Amino acid sequence: MRNGRESSESKSSPPVECPEDGTAAIAIEYPQEEETVDTAESIFFKIKTNVPVSQVEISIDDNDWLPCRESGGYWWFAWSGFLSRWHTVHARAYGHDGAVHLSRERTFVAKINV
Repeated sequence: MRNGRESSESKSSPPVECPEDGTAAIAIEYPQEEETVDTAESIFFKIKTNVPVSQVEISIDDNDWLPCRESGGYWWFAWSGFLSRWHTVHARAYGHDGAVHLSRERTFVAKINV
């Protein structure tokens, strides 16, 4: 159990990796691959889904999965309290059909401006 709920991998089909051809069910749109994000406060992750989903979560630096919120046709997560350095992020979506969709890993640099 993570974040107070059972992992859906144990209850549904195995995760579906995103394809190489741009037709992924879930994709991280921001930050871009190897982008440097200069910020004084938070990084706002923007995730797009191309299939009907009931929930989206992200994992930063291979830590616990964190719930995203839906707004304006995208899923969002605000991250603060990070260190200035390279980070990785993955996203996963739970389809209405029970499928679990995984995004490609995204690598980026967080740079704190004070």
